[in-house]
Amino acid sequence: MNIKDLMTDDISKVDEFSAYLDEMINSRYILAEGKIIKILQTVATSTVLQQIIASALKGFDYGMAARDYNAGKIRPPFAPKEHVAFVFCILADIDSHKISLNDFLRRFFWGGDVAAWNGDINTAYASFCKALLVPFKQYVVEAISDKKKSEVCTANYENVERQAMELADAIEKYSAMLQSEKEEYIFLCDHVAAKARTDISGARALAFGLKRLAAQPNLMPYVTALLNELDY
Repeated sequence: MNIKDLMTDDISKVDEFSAYLDEMINSRYILAEGKIIKILQTVATSTVLQQIIASALKGFDYGMAARDYNAGKIRPPFAPKEHVAFVFCILADIDSHKISLNDFLRRFFWGGDVAAWNGDINTAYASFCKALLVPFKQYVVEAISDKKKSEVCTANYENVERQAMELADAIEKYSAMLQSEKEEYIFLCDHVAAKARTDISGARALAFGLKRLAAQPNLMPYVTALLNELDY
């Protein structure tokens, strides 16, 4: 299975994750815990989401963050990774009943005296969603987008490098060419492969010098394959 296939398999889970978060954000307090279960189940069955959450949790001290939050020392939104880690832990604790969502809302999202609670729980719930869940969704979606871009760039680089090396090997074996010409073109192939690691556009510009090799029947398939990878 190639990277594209893997990403396609996981896209449905990412879409489900976003949809369940939207449902929770636009829902009412009474339905919230059922939405949390769906969100956490989706994370548990998605490689991409697991990687994003694990990256956010790495080095994150939930105990300290919870103490600071309880003491009023920190308030959302936090830095993206910290926010993702904190909210995920909160959702997991609500799901496992370590935290009562009702108590959490009354303590942190009800503006009045907790002991004299007489407000609408759904108003507090809406504030909770706005402060914690909306940034949580935004940061996770952005992290997934960045991850996809990185994977696509890596895939492009590897394909360009492979095709450039295959062309260089074909040039080396091509008898109807002076050795000095071979060395020049092989040098150019090496530079295209190296440039593709950090700058596909730059690699494309360098590859312009290889286009003339397409006139050689024995080299044309290799040149065409490389130029296709560079979207020529």
